[in-house]
Amino acid sequence: MEATNYFGGVIVDICDEDWTPGVTDATHSIAPHESWTLTHEPTEDSINVFINTVLQADSTWTYSASDNTVYFTAIPAGGDLVEIGYLYMPTSTDTGAADTDTP
Repeated sequence: MEATNYFGGVIVDICDEDWTPGVTDATHSIAPHESWTLTHEPTEDSINVFINTVLQADSTWTYSASDNTVYFTAIPAGGDLVEIGYLYMPTSTDTGAADTDTP
């Protein structure tokens, strides 16, 4: 509870019959993101941004290759589901060689 209070979280008593107030408070305290750093380096023309499952127009976001980040020109509201899909080339060290330990 100390950590939750320190980070501004919401405490929900699991013994309560109705969690609705706590869940509502928790979803309203979610801060919107102005940008999102991607996990992998994307193929730039493959990036698609969805907000609440709706494909967003390219005019609502930009991609910066220098910091591998999608920046929103129309910032999604707190609590919106934001999904960013893209293609990327895996950086695997697999050489395709056969496993020599297998009989």
